[in-house]
Amino acid sequence: MVQSAFYAFTLCWTWLLLRLKCDVAFRSAMALLWPADAWRWVVAGPVVALGFSVAPVAGQNVGAKLGARVREAYRSAAWLAAGTMVALAVIVNVAPRALAGIFLHEDAPIQVSTDYLRIVSWSFLASGVIFVNSSLFQALGRTWPSLASSALRLTAVLAPVLWLSTRPGFSLTMIWYLTTASIVLQLVVSSWLLRRELTRTLDHHLTH
Repeated sequence: MVQSAFYAFTLCWTWLLLRLKCDVAFRSAMALLWPADAWRWVVAGPVVALGFSVAPVAGQNVGAKLGARVREAYRSAAWLAAGTMVALAVIVNVAPRALAGIFLHEDAPIQVSTDYLRIVSWSFLASGVIFVNSSLFQALGRTWPSLASSALRLTAVLAPVLWLSTRPGFSLTMIWYLTTASIVLQLVVSSWLLRRELTRTLDHHLTH
């Protein structure tokens, strides 16, 4: 809950700052992204549900001191999430205009949404595994690593975007590429923290 509230609060402030710093035309272009962003959350829905299911399953095995089962639950969920997101990323890359065209009917907005979907789809796999990582952190009773990796991701986007918004040639695609890169960065940090917590919890606490 704390992680979700922190993420929502910071994301709202990020978009508010961008709206204040950018001109009217840029803000209008950003407003056209809601259909594409809606598809991004539709795509993530099944993996979010999968992520939620990992915490109780792994948590029971943590409580029973069954380290092998905790790792097996994580591996199975991570592979399933990764496979699902890769398949969805392929669909988004194959037919982005068709997806955007369900909500939009003018060429310019459809093109903006198409470019957005193609760029952010490269982060789908990372996003899927991050959901599973966050759920396993909950099972281990360690929520701060998820909070820390989320904070790092948002900082990695917000700081460069605020600086780039003052430079000539600033465009929406810069935000999308930075967002995609920040999600990959979050995956690397989150996975490293998870490996450390698994070693600490399963290899130490569960043997005592």
